[in-house]
Amino acid sequence: MVTTIIHNTTDDEFSVNGGNAGIYRHITNLAAGMECEVDHKPSATYRDYVLVIVEDGLKLFISPEHILQFDKISVMKKNEGGYEIKGRDRPPRGLLNTIKGLFRF
Repeated sequence: MVTTIIHNTTDDEFSVNGGNAGIYRHITNLAAGMECEVDHKPSATYRDYVLVIVEDGLKLFISPEHILQFDKISVMKKNEGGYEIKGRDRPPRGLLNTIKGLFRF
């Protein structure tokens, strides 16, 4: 299971939904300034996530690749209007990276 935090930096409320083939289930509502965790099973059938702005129904899609690559995704308003997402890469994993962290070269 992979967990990603979604942070709403806007003044709008989002409905967070997960699913595929256009069929989504409601996960939670994400109020302005709040965060929620999304658990994703990488071995599951292709699953994407959609954030729906509660007030006007505009949709933002988050792919499973985003969930796997980023440990935190921030939703922001663009200056010219609209929305964008920015992700923070997951820290490297594995034995070599653990060993590198123990010693200074």
